[in-house]
Amino acid sequence: MAEPSVSRLLPLLLPAALLAALMGPASAGASAPAVLVTDSRMTRMVALMDRGASCMPSSDRAYIRRVVLEAPSHMVREMSDAGMDSLMEVCKQHRRGSPGGIIFPGTKWCGTGNIAVGYHDLGEKEAEDSCCREHDNCPSQLGPGECRGGLCNNTPFTTSHCDCDARFRRCLQTVNTDTAHTLGTLFFNVGQVKCFKEQRLCPDTDESSKAKRVRQASAKNEDPAAPPCPTPELQFRPSGRYSPLPPLF
Repeated sequence: MAEPSVSRLLPLLLPAALLAALMGPASAGASAPAVLVTDSRMTRMVALMDRGASCMPSSDRAYIRRVVLEAPSHMVREMSDAGMDSLMEVCKQHRRGSPGGIIFPGTKWCGTGNIAVGYHDLGEKEAEDSCCREHDNCPSQLGPGECRGGLCNNTPFTTSHCDCDARFRRCLQTVNTDTAHTLGTLFFNVGQVKCFKEQRLCPDTDESSKAKRVRQASAKNEDPAAPPCPTPELQFRPSGRYSPLPPLF
């Protein structure tokens, strides 16, 4: 009896490995490093990783169902048939080594770089694309390998000021579509994004420290005024997770 081929065995062997590699240990509390995008019938799936910089397509229904059912529900996103057509094609081209990164279907600014011919050039999903365009044009960014104020971006991605990330999150939440939520989940929850922000490390900011300084100054007959705060320093901090806004009613 002939042994089953590796190609036939892979769909049975991969789900556990894929989940371990893509979804990460839930017990560690870390953000899952992949979003699974599938159609309503679970006949096609694209696993998006690294903020959408890499992907893994599949059309094996048994494999897709097993992976989707084992994955955390908040990391699975459903897309229309037309959207899946575009996403599958974009992913396949990317894996064949086509130049450029992955741009989310229906947009020109949401993905690795952009394919817009100018600032006012938006995709058919204008609302979502506008959010991405604003974030791409954040006035305060650190490019890969760039350093500023003693802070260096050692990641392969551009890092933005925390205020820009916060506006991007609110913009996608306000748009409130499946595409917007997929983009938000992919960027914030999969990418485990860090942003940077000025932090002023002022001395004597708590009441006990202030009281101690006043007592010491009084004992020495000195001015109890607080010393000036130093110049703010840039520091990295987690950008925060994405979740859709709850309904008003």
